[in-house]
Amino acid sequence: DPAVLWEHLGMLDLRDYAAGWARKRQWYAHQGYVEGRDLVWTSEVDGLDAAKVDQVIVAVKARLGID
Repeated sequence: DPAVLWEHLGMLDLRDYAAGWARKRQWYAHQGYVEGRDLVWTSEVDGLDAAKVDQVIVAVKARLGID
């Protein structure tokens, strides 16, 4: 069964938070997660981009075989 992890990164503008995400992103990659397939993420650095969120939703639904 396909699975998708979706991370929402609400505070990437904070240095420590961003550094933590960089480490976590590497960990995901080492575990075999592929961004855009098994791992998707959204952020609010320049405000929440509803169009980008919609794109992520479409991609996740396609990956999971949901109409």
